[in-house]
Amino acid sequence: MGPPWLGPGISLIKDHITKGSWAEATAVAWLLARGYLVAKNVSGWGSFDIIAVKEDYNRAPEITLIDVKSYNSKHYTYSPLTKPQSWAGVRVLLVSDDGHCEFIEKGKENIKKGTKDEQN
Repeated sequence: MGPPWLGPGISLIKDHITKGSWAEATAVAWLLARGYLVAKNVSGWGSFDIIAVKEDYNRAPEITLIDVKSYNSKHYTYSPLTKPQSWAGVRVLLVSDDGHCEFIEKGKENIKKGTKDEQN
């Protein structure tokens, strides 16, 4: 079970828009607790949901473009990144139905296959 401030968990939410909003809020809280500065894409469009910046002050800041994906921990499935997201270096941050968050290792993300025209 996730922290109490996250509420009942994503498994009780049926609407995918509400589920996505819950997952993004959970991801923001998780990143903030780990010392990231977080900026959220509020447009509803684009290749990423969140920009996270980790400052060390002894070197250049680490800037990460993040696509938040809610997933069912029983089946461990999530929607894949698009090719442009992959090319841009967007990272996948999974939020499970109990509020657990984890990054998918770079290079191990699911990438959406192209259209039939692209595959021919």
